[in-house]
Amino acid sequence: MMSGARRRTLAGVGALAVLLTACAGAARQSDRPAARAGEDPGGTDLAALSPTELLDRAGEAVADAGAVRSRLLMQTDSTILTSDFHFDHEACTGLLETAHGSATFLAHGEDAWLMPDEEAWRVNAAAGAGDLPGRYLHGTRAELGHRYFDVASACDLDGQLRGDDAAAVEEEEEEGDWSRGEDTTFRGQAVTSVLRTESDRVSETEHFFLIASEGEPYLLLARRIFATRDGQVTAEAVYSDFGVPVEAEEPPAQLVVEFDQLDGVDPYAFLAEAMSEA
Repeated sequence: MMSGARRRTLAGVGALAVLLTACAGAARQSDRPAARAGEDPGGTDLAALSPTELLDRAGEAVADAGAVRSRLLMQTDSTILTSDFHFDHEACTGLLETAHGSATFLAHGEDAWLMPDEEAWRVNAAAGAGDLPGRYLHGTRAELGHRYFDVASACDLDGQLRGDDAAAVEEEEEEGDWSRGEDTTFRGQAVTSVLRTESDRVSETEHFFLIASEGEPYLLLARRIFATRDGQVTAEAVYSDFGVPVEAEEPPAQLVVEFDQLDGVDPYAFLAEAMSEA
């Protein structure tokens, strides 16, 4: 059984799939000159930027790209959750996986579709989910969200780069000390790092970001490690496919069930089961 504090942390870590909010300040810019090595597209020497300024530039670069793929790994002492989402300003495709099953997610505009796999539906066998495997659940993005993993936000590029969440992260950044780490390489690409460690009487949290130091200063990796005496939660998001268009085709009508017709069946029961083991 999870403690209240740890349950809240897991719910928050689920939102790591939207860690682009940590790169707030994404006012879109255009017609930028080509960048030289070690400079952002505006010609600024990245080495001269403060850590938070560098995070801002990373957010701007992703906003300009218009699309991104995020692959998330969240691991506790006993549970692993992964997701793979590709999204832009209008469309999204994604896959959420746990030891108790997986679910495919599609969205275009406000319409969204969720298809848990057969293993995920087994958790709902007693609730009458026998004819649901292989079917898509249709609803709005908000309707298909969950307290442990907010797929609506995970697919919302605009919301990740502006709005209340970004403002909250900006406020959090001002309360802590960020620093620049060593320059290195990540998957063959030159990167610079930004990090911060914060702690209180019962926990310690490490934040770590890798940002491309050549060409566009894209955010390439975000990692958060939250540790208490009860255990540790590690969440890591890898970003790629910047600017690659998202292909999200609506599923065939004969395979669709309306979300509001489930009559008490919980399509995310498999996820709650996985989180209960954390």
